[in-house]
Order: sequence, then structure tokens, then C-alpha cells
Amino acid sequence: MVTGVLCASLACAIMPVYASGGYLGVGAGIGSSVDATTNAQAYAGLYTNGTYTKSRLAFNVFAGYQFNRYVAAELEYINFGSYSLTRTAPWGGYTETDTIGAASVAAVGTWPITPMFSAFGKFGFAASMDKATEYSYNSRTTTAINIMFGAGGAVNLTKHFALRLEYDQYDGIGKSGYEYTAGPFTQVAASALYMF
Repeated sequence: MVTGVLCASLACAIMPVYASGGYLGVGAGIGSSVDATTNAQAYAGLYTNGTYTKSRLAFNVFAGYQFNRYVAAELEYINFGSYSLTRTAPWGGYTETDTIGAASVAAVGTWPITPMFSAFGKFGFAASMDKATEYSYNSRTTTAINIMFGAGGAVNLTKHFALRLEYDQYDGIGKSGYEYTAGPFTQVAASALYMF
């Protein structure tokens, strides 16, 4: 009897992550880009080598609506941080710094494993912006729209709060010919959600 009451109380306190309703979230993780050092070495056949930073702390905020236990829609903004590439040549070289962000809209499919745990996958489109600066004064901004997708898991802590861990990939960021930031960019992030 006591065990049954405790289980019922726990079930009420820990509502499923996939319960219908809206949610807001914020997260942080490691954002990484494909090592396109080859692009730096091959640019115009002039630059012989380069050093490249590949990973940065990334931040994201998102909002979504869970229509039912299986389907949700989500809007997200992610800041990948700033990446730098130093190109060298016999007569010298320069450093290019890129600040990269993306906004996405995605459909989210949820697989309830238990009332407390669920797995999810998402697929959508992202509008990205890559602001590149060379020689500290020459800057240009490249925008692109490409696909994004991700997968992860979520665990409910209370009726309104949950945590999730996920992997996301954003394709084609900064694709403008010779920039090393031609994507894809990836993120492994931990997020906190408030459900209402």
C-alpha cells in the first residue's frame, strides 16, 4: 500500500518529458568545425600551410512546443564562438577570424522510453551567419541556409524542469568559396528546459 502511494506520488511529480505544451531552454557545449586546413593551403596556390583552431565553447537558446508525446517543433539560436586561421606564405601571411552563429527551425521526434526518460531526433533548416575579419580591418559577412539535424536524450527532474544531452550538426555554414568555415559545424551540448 505504502509502496503504491509512493509510486503514484512519484509519477505525478515526474511528468513525462513528452507531455504536451511549450518549453524554453538554454544550453552550452563544445562547437567544432571540420578541419578545412586544405582550403587554407590551396587558396590561390599561394599559401603553404596554416594553423587552425577547431573547437570553441558554444551557447544556445531555444523554444518549442510539444504537440503530443511523439512530435514537437523547435526554434533555436546557437553561437559557435570565434574561430581563427593563420595562413602563411614565403612573403608572410595573415590571420582570419570568423564569428559564427545560426538560427534554426526543426521538427523533433520523441521516443518515450519511460515516463522519466526519452530519446529524440530532430531535422530542420538553419540560417547561418559567418563574419570573417582579415588583417583586423577587412571584414565580410556570409550567410547561408542549409539543413541541420541532431539526436539526444532527455530526463525529467520535476513536472516543469528537465535536462537533455544532444549532438547537432549544421551543414554548409560560411560556404563562400575559399573560407575554411565551409562546414559542417557540430555541437555536443547539455541543456536545461523549463516546460509550461
